[in-house]
This record gives sequence, C-alpha cells and structure tokens, in this order.
Amino acid sequence: MRSIKAICILSHYSFNAAFKDILCQLYRMHLSTSRLNLPLERYIINVVEEIPLPDEGKLLVQHELKDKTASFYRPVDQNPPIIEESDVENLFKCLSVENIIEIFSYLLLERKVLIISEHKSLMTQVINCFNSFLFPF
Repeated sequence: MRSIKAICILSHYSFNAAFKDILCQLYRMHLSTSRLNLPLERYIINVVEEIPLPDEGKLLVQHELKDKTASFYRPVDQNPPIIEESDVENLFKCLSVENIIEIFSYLLLERKVLIISEHKSLMTQVINCFNSFLFPF
C-alpha cells in the first residue's frame, strides 16, 4: 500500500527559484524508475542541513542534485531584491496594468495593501515583484 508524500520548504530567506528547482528534481527522482544510490530522505537531509547559507552579496552557493543545479545568492541590502522574469510575467498575467499601477501607488503612499490569492505561490511572486519595484524608493 502506498502513502501520499508531500515535501514543502519553509524558509526565512527568499530562494524561491532555487527551492522550486530542488523540489522539482526531488519529485523527478521519486518518480524515476531507476534505483537511487541513496534513499530519497538522504537527499532531503543534504538540502536542509548541508547547504551553507551564502554571505550577503559576496558568495554564490550552488548545489547540484542529480543533473540540476540550484543557485543560492543573498543580495546586499543596497541591491534590489532578486526576482525572476517569470515572476514579472505572472504579475502581468494575474493583474491588469491599471490594478498594478493602483497597488504600486498605494505602496508608494505607504498605505496598507492586503493581497489575497487562492494560489499562494503566485501571491508570493506578486509580493516579491512589488517589493522589487519599490527598491529605489
């Protein structure tokens, strides 16, 4: 009898693209018909406990999991937050230009903004985009 398994990464740091790459690779490894050299749990422990946290702005840490490489980089506070091009594309798919401008103007005026979504991953991408847009201000 098979049981349902779920893996979720919760982190204080915003390594969304790297975490997505790692989770996708772990899923592929789980579905793979070939035998793994180690139990899947050992790969998870490796990700959680053995990848060092990069210094701010000075170091890029790359972790290879089978044939996929995940990159971890922490920008210095003076640099804008890192967002992917796909995050901005998803923002414009989810919201109209008028709504984006309205939300951005509320943020510039330091008003409270509540963002609600049925899709938590999209909500995170949208919030990160607005955070990046606000950087020079």
